[in-house]
Amino acid sequence: MEFKLKNTIKGFNPERYVKESVGDEYSTFNGSELIDCSLGVNPFGYSSYIDNFNKENSFNKFNVGSYPQFPYLELKKKIAEYWKDHCRLNDSNIGFGTGSVGILLTINRLFIEKGTKVLGVGPTFTSYSSDVRLSEGIFDHVLLGENENFKFSADKFISRINPEYTLIYIDNPNNPTGQIIDIEEIKQVVAKARENGICVIIDEAYGDFMDNSNSAVNLINDFENLMVVRTFSKGFGLAGLRVGYMLTSDYLSEMYSKVVLPFTLNNIGYSAAITSIKDRNFILSSRKKISEVKKKVRAAFQYMRVLETNNEVPIMTIEFPDKNTNLFKLFKANGVLTEAGEDFTGLSKNFVRMRVPNNHFMLSEVIKNIEKKNV
Repeated sequence: MEFKLKNTIKGFNPERYVKESVGDEYSTFNGSELIDCSLGVNPFGYSSYIDNFNKENSFNKFNVGSYPQFPYLELKKKIAEYWKDHCRLNDSNIGFGTGSVGILLTINRLFIEKGTKVLGVGPTFTSYSSDVRLSEGIFDHVLLGENENFKFSADKFISRINPEYTLIYIDNPNNPTGQIIDIEEIKQVVAKARENGICVIIDEAYGDFMDNSNSAVNLINDFENLMVVRTFSKGFGLAGLRVGYMLTSDYLSEMYSKVVLPFTLNNIGYSAAITSIKDRNFILSSRKKISEVKKKVRAAFQYMRVLETNNEVPIMTIEFPDKNTNLFKLFKANGVLTEAGEDFTGLSKNFVRMRVPNNHFMLSEVIKNIEKKNV
């Protein structure tokens, strides 16, 4: 029997690096636990404030029989305070979603219909570009240049902006390379987009791993066409609680409120986010420790190439010199779980995205052994 599904879903193959079997099939190697360098979480966990939060709160305290405290005014207040040195925010400038990806898919409900064109870079966060296609839109990639080690070029990107596009999407830091795009380059893109009547999404899911002075949040009060998407999943280490937020102009926030699902945050995630955002030192400490580990991991590579990246961002992309080598399988055969490069537009099977672990010792040895035996 054939059901009456949307035509776009039939034969649709989503670009997605999150595999359903991660917890089972990929959890062990020869009876031992894999070195997990896959999903982009904070390798140093979450703030000690959350440990105290867990001790002081029981499950019953959250009144799970009641709906969350919509419209989340206390968390909005904390977010406004967090960014007070960088922009002016009121309640109407802040929206929420189920992680940053929940916000991105909701934004697409505002803009994407059949034939809508979106401009982004490649490689980039694939779940977003995949949802554009699922919504019958068109996602055009400005490919990061291999000869420039995949470094973002504002001039190259801006040359592609024209009125045929409805949206621009850029993740900063970039996923999968972990490179940070300078705020002045972001500003040039947003300004050019405004000239052409285009709204811009800056996805800062990994934004807590760069200095707040480089965040597009600094541009919110000057550009009404800008949406900055953030999450508590990465830097703050609350991936399992699915709390994302968006900062934007009053007008776009009003439009967003028309399509967002009610009660996107649960009571526990809401309260934990309020607790976490108080601990600025945890973010600074994490960035410092990540940088120390990442420098040592990068130093272990002699033949494989590390694409343009920033040491304070926990993810990076690795290229194996032989294009016929499946680097994901090679790392897995040596006890390291990564994300396959071929799941990202512009990359192929000889690439992987790797998140650094909380120490470099075992991973560095694996890298040296792989290069010794295979290069």
